[in-house]
Amino acid sequence: MTLITNYMQGSLGLLLALVAATYGLVSAIAGITARYAFVNNDAGAVFKSKAPFCDSSFVALSPTNGGTTNIPAGVGLVVLNSGGNIAGCTLAFAAAAGFTDGQKITFYSVFAITTPAYTSAGVTQLGFPATIAAGAFFTVQYAAVGPYWVRVG
Repeated sequence: MTLITNYMQGSLGLLLALVAATYGLVSAIAGITARYAFVNNDAGAVFKSKAPFCDSSFVALSPTNGGTTNIPAGVGLVVLNSGGNIAGCTLAFAAAAGFTDGQKITFYSVFAITTPAYTSAGVTQLGFPATIAAGAFFTVQYAAVGPYWVRVG
């Protein structure tokens, strides 16, 4: 009986979490579903989430030729608008402590950046583009295990 009850509670929690995410009711039922849907690293949870369901945060940055542009933590989309094609710049990520394991950041460049450089203190970048064409985009994902920033798209 306990197993069935726990399964039903977990399924109900998952169903409520999905409905809440769909209709924007997360705050109304957060207390009910916290154990089953929104608790990170909880071995008893039926559904785990290491990052938000939908990350709509974005920032528009203006890199300069030869300059450094800081990428803030907690952002999901970075629009690079230099105002024209540039030969190169450095895209500097915030400290690793500001990022969540599994977090993704998509970069979109309005203009071409011929030779971008990337820095992130103590985090290795894997597969980052050597050139960013005008209108191009790419996505990177943070893996705390390395730690790494890995290009995934």
